[in-house]
Amino acid sequence: MIRLDVVIQNGSGNPVEGLTQQDFTLLDNTQRGKVLSFQAFGAAATPSPPVEVILMVDELNMPEPQLSAEEHEAESFLRQNHGHLRQPVSVYWIDKDGLSTSGSPSYDGDILADEISHRGEPNRVWKMPAVEEYLGKFARAGKVDKKALYSLIALGSIAIEQRRRPARKLMFWLGHGWQFEALGVGGEGTGAFDFLTELSTRLREARISLWGANEWAVLDANGKPVPVSAPMFKEYLNDVTPDKAFLGYLQLQVIAAQTGGGLLTTQSDLAGSIAKHVEQANCFYSLTFNPPRTKVVDEYHRLQVEIGKPNLIAHARAGYFDQPVFYDQPRDDVERLTVAQLEQSLRAAHASSGNDQARLLSKIELTERLNSTELAKLESTLKGKKARQALVVLADQSAFLVPPA
Repeated sequence: MIRLDVVIQNGSGNPVEGLTQQDFTLLDNTQRGKVLSFQAFGAAATPSPPVEVILMVDELNMPEPQLSAEEHEAESFLRQNHGHLRQPVSVYWIDKDGLSTSGSPSYDGDILADEISHRGEPNRVWKMPAVEEYLGKFARAGKVDKKALYSLIALGSIAIEQRRRPARKLMFWLGHGWQFEALGVGGEGTGAFDFLTELSTRLREARISLWGANEWAVLDANGKPVPVSAPMFKEYLNDVTPDKAFLGYLQLQVIAAQTGGGLLTTQSDLAGSIAKHVEQANCFYSLTFNPPRTKVVDEYHRLQVEIGKPNLIAHARAGYFDQPVFYDQPRDDVERLTVAQLEQSLRAAHASSGNDQARLLSKIELTERLNSTELAKLESTLKGKKARQALVVLADQSAFLVPPA
C-alpha cells in the first residue's frame, strides 16, 4: 500500500479545505487507481502525529558569506514568535567532515537556533571517510563532483532516518545545492539507477516534500529561476529505466519536483517563505492505494491527481517505483477431484516415478475430505518420500473442507 499526501491550492496559492474523496481522481500510468482510504486535514482535523519540519543547512557547497546569510535566515525562522514553533523542527547540516543533526524534533526554536549559531560538539550521523565506498562506479570514474554525491548521500541518510517517523514532513534545503556538469553521465552499469530508485523510495516512505531556495536554482539570462517544467528539465521528469538513469534525474530541482515540493519563490526573505509553508502545513489530504501487479523490478509509475472542481491545483508526489511481490491467489493449473477420482489418477500413475507422482499430486485439489483410512491406503501405493509428502499435504488441506453430511 502506498500513501500519497496531496496539497490542493487555488489560483492565489492558498490551500483549499473541505474537499471529499469524490473530488479526487488518482491516475497511475494514466489508468484510474482505486483509493483505499482518504483523510482530510486542516482547521477541523489536525494531523496526528503533527507535520514535521526539517531544515538542512548546506555548508559543503557554499562559501562563507552565503553560508552566514543562510544560517541567519534559518535562525530568523526559528526565533519567530519568541521561539515557539508551530510544528516540531529538526536541523541537519553537512560540512567537509560529514552529516550532523540536532537530534529529536523540537518546538523550542531558540534552542535550535543556538545550535546553529554556537555549534558545539556535533551529533554526527556519519563522517566523510565512512561513505567513500558508497559513491558508486560513476563517481570513481572521475566524472562527478564528490560534493554533489555527498549531498545526495546526506539526503538519502535523512530519508532513511525520517521514515521511522510516521508524520508527513516538509524539508527545506538551505544553500546552493548541487549541480552536475555532464547531465548525460550515468546509464546502465554505473549504479545511477540503483541510487535513484533507492533515494526516491526512501523519500516516499519518509513522506518528505523537499523544498529549496533560489540559491540552488538554475537562472536564465535575466537572473530569474528557470522553472522545473522548462525544456532543460523536462526529459528528467519522464519515466526512467536503467539505461536512461542519467545524472539529470539526480538534480535537486528534479528530486524536489518528484516529491511534490519545489523552489521557494523568494529573493530575500527566505525565513518568511519557509514560515508561510509551515503555517499551511496542516492543510492537506492523504490517500492510500495499492500499486498494480508487476513482474518488473523497479518499474517506474507516473502519478497524477485530478480535482473535479475548476481552478484548483494538486501538488503531490509525481511517481514511484513498483516492485514484484507475492500474491496469494487461486491457481489456474489445478485439477479439482473427488477422493474416488484421486484414486483413479494414482492408479493410472502407478508405473510413474516418485517425482512424477509428486508433481501430479501438487496440481490436485480435493473437493471432499480425505480421511486417515483412505490416506493410509493411497500412501501405500506411492513411490518415494516426495510423493508421500505431497499426498499428506493434500489430505491436510482437505481437512478444512465441509465434512460429509
